[in-house]
Amino acid sequence: MLYVALVVVVGAIAARCLVASRVRGSARSVVVSVAARTGLVAGAVLPLAMATVLWRQFAEFHDPFLPWREDLRLLIAGTAWGRLWVWAATCSLAIPLAFAVVWATERRPGGRVRWTVAALPTVALCVFPALSGHAAATTVPWLSLPAAALHVLAAGAWTGTLLVVVASEVAARRGGDESVLPALVPAFSPVALASAAVLACTGAALAVLHLGSPADLVRTPWGRVFAAKIILVTGVLAVGAWNWRRLAPLLARSGGRQAMRRAATVELILAQAVVLATALLTRFPPPASGLAH
Repeated sequence: MLYVALVVVVGAIAARCLVASRVRGSARSVVVSVAARTGLVAGAVLPLAMATVLWRQFAEFHDPFLPWREDLRLLIAGTAWGRLWVWAATCSLAIPLAFAVVWATERRPGGRVRWTVAALPTVALCVFPALSGHAAATTVPWLSLPAAALHVLAAGAWTGTLLVVVASEVAARRGGDESVLPALVPAFSPVALASAAVLACTGAALAVLHLGSPADLVRTPWGRVFAAKIILVTGVLAVGAWNWRRLAPLLARSGGRQAMRRAATVELILAQAVVLATALLTRFPPPASGLAH
């Protein structure tokens, strides 16, 4: 839940900063409004998701001979793990507050500054899964930690922004406006292509670090989930390429917009499956750790 919420928040910010900034008129108004609401909802989930992960990790560290409240206080106040959690929890609380301001003052001047304020703790929180997960345990943290953080950011810029684009089209149609896809798709495509490239590079780097051998893709739980993720990513890339090369030139036609809506929905479903697979990977030790068998 934490990973999914974080990806959606990143997508809301990317939609506002990278997509809305390239369109004008009603399409811009719709995507900015939808991005603000999406970021607010996903941001509100972050503290709850953080509390769930904290409790699960604390249960693993808990000393059964100490009262849980005292043990939690000692862990948070006296360990690097605790300091990491204080920092991450502060970011998770700051994000929904920042988005509440963004949403409440959506039509007032100075929106860029408010979105920047919301982006700062979001980018900082994207480092948390790397510091608290498998990436921190590799022999080359100088490579694995930046790669894991960039992986989260790229996933949000691609799949989270796609969610905002699809939701913006739904909002426009419900409001009786014209389709916003002809304006949003050309603005979103470069973001999707760049994000996919970053995802591929960082994913490959992390796979090399975490896999003991190619055979681990089928004989370990981590490897099987990773293999499933690769298949899903391939499907998302195929649908995205079809949208870009075949359907985008047809957006001027009504039939083309309908086809794009269907294809974008399929891409979004597959993309969210990729996000869930990535979140599931954190539940299994990677083969290179020696604990996966």
